[in-house]
Amino acid sequence: MGCNIEDGMRELLLNSVYWLAIQLRTLLRRATMPTSLGVRALVLRSDQVLLVRHRAGRTPWSLPGGGVSRGETLVQAALREIREEGGCEAQVQRLHGMFHQLDICSDYIAVFVCSTSDEARTPNNDLEIAEARFFSMNALPKARPGSHAALSNTIAAHAASTATGSNCRASAAQNSVASTVLGSRFSVGRSNKDQRMPYTPIVATLGYVLSPDGERVLMVQRNARPDDLHYGKYNGLGGKLEPLEDIVSGMRREIHEEAAIEVEELLLRGTISWPGFGKHGEDWLGFIFLIPRWSGTPLERNNEGSLEWIARDAIMNLNLWPGDPYFLPLVFSDDPRQFHGVMPYRDGQPLGWTYSCI
Repeated sequence: MGCNIEDGMRELLLNSVYWLAIQLRTLLRRATMPTSLGVRALVLRSDQVLLVRHRAGRTPWSLPGGGVSRGETLVQAALREIREEGGCEAQVQRLHGMFHQLDICSDYIAVFVCSTSDEARTPNNDLEIAEARFFSMNALPKARPGSHAALSNTIAAHAASTATGSNCRASAAQNSVASTVLGSRFSVGRSNKDQRMPYTPIVATLGYVLSPDGERVLMVQRNARPDDLHYGKYNGLGGKLEPLEDIVSGMRREIHEEAAIEVEELLLRGTISWPGFGKHGEDWLGFIFLIPRWSGTPLERNNEGSLEWIARDAIMNLNLWPGDPYFLPLVFSDDPRQFHGVMPYRDGQPLGWTYSCI
């Protein structure tokens, strides 16, 4: 009897401390409004999905996930969060999508579909996570209405077809994960088990437009402004995302603004985190696209420089950023897998390069 009372008091104390920490973090983030980068993982084991129960929040059961650390790839962050919150090892199958949340602050969340054969293990005395369990698609926790129901339905259907190896429509039971796994709180700030500041990179797109025969690439030589960080260098087309803009819309807009052409097909080839890349050491996160089909007549020049068609086998001979030759072969590779990498910069030079393909 005494042990049960002691356990109950400890659980109540942990829940109270976590609730207070969440409220303070929410107030701080509302005041500063950073753009944070986070991940969520839909971890499947046969017909079961991994959910974790938070000690506080409007939707206690949710997908494991959290913020991305500086110098960490999206894939590494997803696998780390699965280990920390669910206590199991998993394999990333694919990136399901990127989602922009403006509930508390400006968050970009990468959602990965993963698989595992491990059991879930609840972290001991964790301030954030009270329980980690696998649930059958037919026996999920009680559903709660949330603002991300449509998004959750999409993920459930996608995960079901992935797990079964078919493109069939998910069952009603599988779709019921919608009102549970993401819920109405989809915040990705750092968890209380990790007190490092959230990674808040500048989010941007970078696109490589192919000629109709696929043998040349439209590049811009940034020679218009001597104060340009990229002055003199050749690069693809792209730039920062605008508020309330998704990644694909941002890429389409940048291609139209910089080349006056309309994108008809684009392929996400991967993502790269560039810590320290900016003129003043700002961190950048780039979504790298290949544009094989488009319409219109490209400009010969824009306000950033001159546009040139470059043979694919001649790109490496251009004046590029010194880190570009490391990832460009992945952009133009026939391998359909996406790459997710990290390339820290200091004083205009890359310090390293790591990546994963999924």
